[in-house]
Amino acid sequence: MPASQSGWWECRSCGNLWQESQSSRRLRKWCRKCAGKQGAEVNRGNAATASRIAVHLQGEWIDEKPHTSVSAKSNYKAAWRCGTCGHEWRATVKNRSNGSGCPRCYRLSDKTGAASARSRAAAKSDPLSDYPIAAWWSDRNPHTPEGVSRGSAEPAWWNCSTCGTEFSRTPKGIRGEAVQCEACSYTHRGTSYAANAATANPLSEELRGQLVDPALGVTSAGSNTKLQWVCADGHMWWAAPKDRGRGNGCPACAKHISRAEIEVADFVRTLTGDVVTSTRSVIAPNELDIYIPSKNIAVEFNGLYWHSEDAGKDRHYHQRKWQRCADKGIQMVTVWEDDWRDRRDICQRMIARKLGVSQERRLNARSLTVTAVDRVEVRDFLEANHIQGATAMSEAFGLRDGGELVAVMCMKWRTKTEVELVRFATSVIVRVGIRGC
Repeated sequence: MPASQSGWWECRSCGNLWQESQSSRRLRKWCRKCAGKQGAEVNRGNAATASRIAVHLQGEWIDEKPHTSVSAKSNYKAAWRCGTCGHEWRATVKNRSNGSGCPRCYRLSDKTGAASARSRAAAKSDPLSDYPIAAWWSDRNPHTPEGVSRGSAEPAWWNCSTCGTEFSRTPKGIRGEAVQCEACSYTHRGTSYAANAATANPLSEELRGQLVDPALGVTSAGSNTKLQWVCADGHMWWAAPKDRGRGNGCPACAKHISRAEIEVADFVRTLTGDVVTSTRSVIAPNELDIYIPSKNIAVEFNGLYWHSEDAGKDRHYHQRKWQRCADKGIQMVTVWEDDWRDRRDICQRMIARKLGVSQERRLNARSLTVTAVDRVEVRDFLEANHIQGATAMSEAFGLRDGGELVAVMCMKWRTKTEVELVRFATSVIVRVGIRGC
């Protein structure tokens, strides 16, 4: 029988019948049925062996899980402590069982070649022992301060100069002469924040007196983390130190029309004199911040506080308001406070275009050239012309007037057959399809 021709075979052990070519049969010792049984027995034997982690690794195991509950081939990332240098790190049980050792000992050994040589040279030219922080060097380290560079990026053990707690940090990561653990560093940072506010912020006394949130110790004066504040009248609200530093005060004490909203209304008045503000007569009971009756357009200014859930607005508030406008044929243009602050030029262009009074150039789409656009150019264009800035995309195309990029369209593939338009922005007014636009 030719080697490539299939024939019938019968297993002498189990009597199983199967069809297989002679050439393929030579590669197999058992029939498939017996092979499956044999494999199961082998796997059971391997599992019993694999469940036992090597004795020398058991001595370095410091994880919350007992080592008896994890097999030697597990991908579980356990915590270990080196028996030589005391360094603690996480690594998979499988890697440790395959011979992976302490990363610190490896870096400090001669195995790293040139890197170790550079470290030794740096330690000689700028030893840590020449600096005051060496006084807080822990005896737990395998080396003395004389053998370590001040700019070393290798983690080391230190004794906190404030509370005495032992902690790990690189010599390079210690600023100045204060050697403090995280807890003491946070407390110091909070005190520094209050002190800096007293000299750097015109509302310093008010800021210091109003801050009541204990999380101050983990934030800075420029932080965007929201903290809780209380004013002299007892009103409590949430705001970031960065916004407080800009002069934003208690929203309950302030007028409901913010300075930014007044700026938007004043800008709209420069475009058209037909402006009504804070009216509830159009889509009662809701209020329209800015309404232009002649254009049937409303400008909704969303303040960061008054239009948030903290101020009592539920998650569907804006959607219901938009729908009431749509039911009456009113186009709503939404301007967010942070966009007005950070992307004012784009907001102004958007409002002027919607009102039909934009002074921007007008170009016919047919006079423009469609081109592919590289990601850097797309990013810069979107940051300058789209209210939301750049975003992730799969492909991008542009329209050019000569060599000038005047429009960008970004798409993202959701599936193999579905594509989504994620950004479209123009730096001019592109007229499409209808004459006289």
